Amino acid sequence: MMYRFSFHDLLHVCLDLPKDGLMKDLDLPFRCYETSREDGSCDLKLIVEPAPFGVSPGPLMAVDHRFYVGPDYFYCSDAGGGGRWQAAVQRQGACVVVRFYGTAGGKDRYFYPHLLPQNLILLPLMEILLAPKNTLLLHAAAVGKDDRCFLLVGRGSAGKTSLVMNLLRRGYRLLGDERVMVGIDGEASSFLMHNLTLQYKLDHLSGERFRDKERTVWGAAAKYLGYLWQAYRDSSDITFHTLTKAKLRAIFFLNPQLGGDISLRPESYERAGPRILLNNKAEWQKGYTFAVNNHGHYFSRYADILSFIDPQSAIAAHWQVMEEKIGRLLTDEIPLWDLAYPKNSLADPLNGVDKIAGLILEAVQNGEAV
Repeated sequence: MMYRFSFHDLLHVCLDLPKDGLMKDLDLPFRCYETSREDGSCDLKLIVEPAPFGVSPGPLMAVDHRFYVGPDYFYCSDAGGGGRWQAAVQRQGACVVVRFYGTAGGKDRYFYPHLLPQNLILLPLMEILLAPKNTLLLHAAAVGKDDRCFLLVGRGSAGKTSLVMNLLRRGYRLLGDERVMVGIDGEASSFLMHNLTLQYKLDHLSGERFRDKERTVWGAAAKYLGYLWQAYRDSSDITFHTLTKAKLRAIFFLNPQLGGDISLRPESYERAGPRILLNNKAEWQKGYTFAVNNHGHYFSRYADILSFIDPQSAIAAHWQVMEEKIGRLLTDEIPLWDLAYPKNSLADPLNGVDKIAGLILEAVQNGEAV
């Protein structure tokens, strides 16, 4: 089955899958960018193979008996988190082609078997391919109104999704709750993933946690999976409002702490750039997946191996490119804020999350950011 996705005509991605997973919203996180256009445009292609495959012939350098590197070519046979896989990345003309065979660990292999290669390899490659086009794929959330928006930058569990849910209920519109595309000219473009999952949280949960007091873990899981199962609802059924593009007017760095009070302070431009860069670097280490099993950090290791063999490659230069583009993005027209709050306040949707969201909006309105 071939799926084609176009991300604002900046990046065209193709997925060639042998079969669908049971839960499409989880297995195909980019469904709302699917396009029927078949003009051959493809910057990045993922082919999920139905059977194991070997290393391409040719002069290759062997590393640790399981990685093979050549000009514009990388192959690995690897395992982790209960899963095992083979992956090959090769540039073919203007297109980067990824071949993948393997299984994820635990429940992943049944409900969303193709999420692993998309998280493990595809997302970092998308970031690498977008950066030279003056577009940053940032690990952040973004909401806005009209043609203006603001970013929430933070690590996993910092509260991005909880705050996004609160702001959506206040009438704001979504550009992304996990990643967002931002041009160096300050124009943000949507990067939506797993829309039905966010819709489920908005429809059925007061906070981000899936389990409420009345349900067991299995009961909460059954309710969630039943919601996703309903006729494989199309992305057009999403009822929360989204924005396609908006001008960036503020950046908030989420800073959960042990104890203390909720506080909002201006952040310096000298610190903001490195924080954005390191947040993206850390995401390569952690990875992004619904799995309980850890499938993170592998792409970072692959990038290190390839960069050692070929220091002139696009992967080796990526962080220098990102640093330069972030520096061009951050101007005195964009207010920067450090938002500190007790981590346990995220567990209180009303008195905690509501108060933090209110502080964000107060700063936004006073600064005429949005």
